Amino acid sequence: MRALVGVSVVWVLVVSVTVWAIIQHQVDELADAGLQESGELLYGLMTTLDRPLRDALANTTLPAPAHTEKVIWQRVTSGGLLELRSHHAPVKPFFTSSTPGLANAEGDWRVFGLPLPDDQGMVYVADHQSERRRARLDAAWAAMAVTLLIGLGFMVGSRSLVKRELDPLLALSQAVSAYDPTRSDSALPGVERQELAPIRKAVKDLGRRLTRRIENERAFSAHAAHALRTPLAGMDAQLAVALRECTPETRPRLKQTREAANRLKRVVSTLLTLFRSGIETHWQEVSIASLLHNVTIDRLEISLVQPANVEADPDLLAAALINLLDNVVQHGGHHVTLRVQVDTRFQVISLQDDGPGVPESRLQELQRALALQDYDGHMGLGLMMADMVARAHGGTLNIVNTGAGLGLTAELTLRRKPKA
Repeated sequence: MRALVGVSVVWVLVVSVTVWAIIQHQVDELADAGLQESGELLYGLMTTLDRPLRDALANTTLPAPAHTEKVIWQRVTSGGLLELRSHHAPVKPFFTSSTPGLANAEGDWRVFGLPLPDDQGMVYVADHQSERRRARLDAAWAAMAVTLLIGLGFMVGSRSLVKRELDPLLALSQAVSAYDPTRSDSALPGVERQELAPIRKAVKDLGRRLTRRIENERAFSAHAAHALRTPLAGMDAQLAVALRECTPETRPRLKQTREAANRLKRVVSTLLTLFRSGIETHWQEVSIASLLHNVTIDRLEISLVQPANVEADPDLLAAALINLLDNVVQHGGHHVTLRVQVDTRFQVISLQDDGPGVPESRLQELQRALALQDYDGHMGLGLMMADMVARAHGGTLNIVNTGAGLGLTAELTLRRKPKA
C-alpha cells in the first residue's frame, strides 16, 4: 500500500510539472496569436479610416468609457512619435524605431508590431506579462486540482483493487499461521483464487512431512525412554543393596551414583510424558501441595508459601517442576520457595532458589533462547522440557535473577483451562 501511495504522489507531481509546462507554452501561444489578430484588425481599420480618425481626434488618446484594458495599442510615426493610442496605453512609444513582429518592450509588455503602408509608421498591440502569468497560474491551479483529484481517484481505486486481489492471499496467510499439522482438528480452508491452490497444496505437503518426522522422533524418544526404564530400575535396586552392604569408604561414591541414576530416571520419565502421542494437554484441577508431596529431590528443601490449585495437565506439570527443581540442585541450590499466582487468564508458578544465580549476559542469552525456542546449544534438557510444558499450556517459561545474591527465579506461566 505504501508503494501505491508513493507511485500516486510521483504520478501527480510528474503530471503537474508536465501540465504546467504545456499550459505555459499554450498560454503564450494563444496570447501571441491574440495580439497578432488584434494588430491585423487595427491595421485594416487604420488604413481604411486613416483620414476620418485624424480629423475626429483632438488628441492622441482614443476616447472610451471607463474600463480595464487587457489589450492596448499604439500608433507611432516613422519618426518614433506617438500618434494615437488606446485609453490605457503608455504615453511613451513602445519602440522609437520600427520593430515589426513579436517583441518584449520596457515595462514588462509583450508587443506585436505591424508597419503601416506608405511609411506611415507602426501600429503596436500589446498585453502585460502579469496578465499572462495570472492566466498561467489560474490554469495551472485548475489543472493541478483536476490532476490531484484524478490521482486520488486512481489511488483509491487501485488500493481497492489491490486489496481485493490481496485479501485471499492474506486470508491464506492467516490460515497458514494458525495451521498446526500435528493436530487432527487443524485444517487449511479452501482458497478463493485458483492461483493460490498450489501454495495451499505445498503448505499441506510440508505439514505432512513435518508431522511424519515429528511422529518418528516422538516414537523414537518414547521407545528409547521405555528401553532405559528397566535397566535404570535394576541399577537403582542394585545400588540400594550395595549401599546397605558397602564399607563406609565406598558409601559416598555409591550414594552419588544412585542420585545420578535417580536423576536419569526422572529425565526418562519426563521424556515419556512429553513425547506421548501429540503431547495433548489433559486439563485437570491440580493441587500443587499434592504434586510436591510426590516429588522427592535429594538434598533439596521445598517451601510452598500458600497451598493453591491450578488448571493443568498433572503429568506434564509434574515433569516441568521435577526438571526445574533438579536444575536447582545441579547449580548449587539447597532451598526453593514456591509461590502460585492465579488471575482470570493465567497462572504463574514461581520457583525462587538460594543458588548463586547466573551472570546477566548468560541470563539474557537464556531469555532470548527461550523466547525464540532456540534450545540447541543454549540450555540444558531441564529448561527445554519445562519451556515445552509451558508452551503446551499456552504459556511461557521466564528466568530472572532474584537480586541481592538471593539466587534465581523460574516463572512457569500457564494459561487457564480453555472454556468448552
